[in-house]
Amino acid sequence: MKSEPQSGTSIEFGPFSFDKALGKLSKQGTSIRLRGMPLKILQHLVERPAELVSRGELQSLLWNGTAFGDFEQGLNTAVNVVRKTLSDSADQPRYIETVPGQGYRFIAPLRSAVAVQETHTSGGALDSGSMVADANQGVESAREIREAPVERKAIAPRSRWWIAVAVAMAALGCGAWWTFQSKPQALIDGSTPSANHEANDQYNLAFNFLAFQNDIPRARKTFERALELDPHFASAHLQRALGIIIEIYNGYANDESALYQAEEDLHQAEQALPGSDGLLLAAQAGVYLAQGRLDRIPWAKLEEEWRPGGNPVWLVILRMLKEQQTEESLAILRMGIDRYPLENPVRMFLGELLRTQGDTAGAIHALQRVLQQGPRHPTAAWFLTMAYLDKGKPEQARALLEGMRLEFEKNYMWRHAWAILLAAEGKREEALQAMDEGTLKFARLTWTVTSTTADFYALQGDHSKAIEWLQLAIARGDERVSYFRRNPRLATLRSDTRFQSIIKSVEARRK
Repeated sequence: MKSEPQSGTSIEFGPFSFDKALGKLSKQGTSIRLRGMPLKILQHLVERPAELVSRGELQSLLWNGTAFGDFEQGLNTAVNVVRKTLSDSADQPRYIETVPGQGYRFIAPLRSAVAVQETHTSGGALDSGSMVADANQGVESAREIREAPVERKAIAPRSRWWIAVAVAMAALGCGAWWTFQSKPQALIDGSTPSANHEANDQYNLAFNFLAFQNDIPRARKTFERALELDPHFASAHLQRALGIIIEIYNGYANDESALYQAEEDLHQAEQALPGSDGLLLAAQAGVYLAQGRLDRIPWAKLEEEWRPGGNPVWLVILRMLKEQQTEESLAILRMGIDRYPLENPVRMFLGELLRTQGDTAGAIHALQRVLQQGPRHPTAAWFLTMAYLDKGKPEQARALLEGMRLEFEKNYMWRHAWAILLAAEGKREEALQAMDEGTLKFARLTWTVTSTTADFYALQGDHSKAIEWLQLAIARGDERVSYFRRNPRLATLRSDTRFQSIIKSVEARRK
């Protein structure tokens, strides 16, 4: 049997290359992680350039023609993921055009990467007439793809081949057709799906709330709904665990007992998923970091996970706390922003890492950009407040927090930032009222603010409490001693022998 030609399996558009055979996307040679529904949508659109692909056709592609509770929301979210990955815009599209009320069209010119490569290879042997002819044919093929993508309509895309297979399976009997129909639908983030389609529906809806609306409490409740529908849904267990951690880290909760639920979810998923699963690794990092048990985090696997295109945030956080490989971490985050310009957590931790390294101006620039995209982000606002105070601009910190007061006055992260601002302004009594017991309870659970509570007490002149909080932060894994040495809010502690002893003990452990 004649083998299938390889030309045309890899196509290029803009700075991107998409290998249709492998289902892999890359940008200027760097692999970009895209899985699940967004991957299917991108592949379907690039295989039919300049054609209108209806929303109904995409529904059939993604959900195998089965009923889906909130198809409109699920499809919108999946397309948004593709656009986010390509740095595209619905308002000014370069790659994916929305046809209102109908569907989508891939509008960028396509190039055949393999065809161009074959042309260069063939051109090296001009003494062979047949090879010259092959080279000319390759050039013409590449030109056709670059200059007239509409003409590709004549080529039957792979999705149509699958439709033919489905019809053939139906002809063989209802048993074979049911096997085809009952395949679990893909999850938007490419994680392991449930056999329960409605549970997957709720998972995808929750992912939309989390990734695009930054509505963390609503996302967590929706992941819980997915677990009500399928109690053994491993990916939803992991998302609920991460949801618990993220709720705490963003100041929406301060209940330490919730960490036990998060760990239970983690253990249930560990029994069902391989140890290399990306979502599992993220949940392990998040849960054990919140518990102050960094020794249980699989560092080596996290290192392996980010290199082929995984999310680097948890790895960078852990390195930052240990003051390890700082320059590489900065490079990783910048590369992540280059890949995913709208990935707010990556940009946010770039800002915080720059701040703790003394680049206050760079930190402010990055964090302002985060809040420009997501104004309802209490952690980014907390980081930016600290950056403004580091820069000696308390008036800008006040304007930022005052602008969020109406919605976030009861948020623990906001209250913590407000208390430190008041202490920096010398308003001792008001600062103590803001740093109430509920906020202190939150601070004990959240690595971002545990050590900075020492800042608060140092500003208040209570050195003993400042030392206690610094010791707690170090015991829970925050060993940023170089930052502690230059932190302007800890200046009054530097001559304290207890402070010096703490710093020296951490430095001794590193040797």
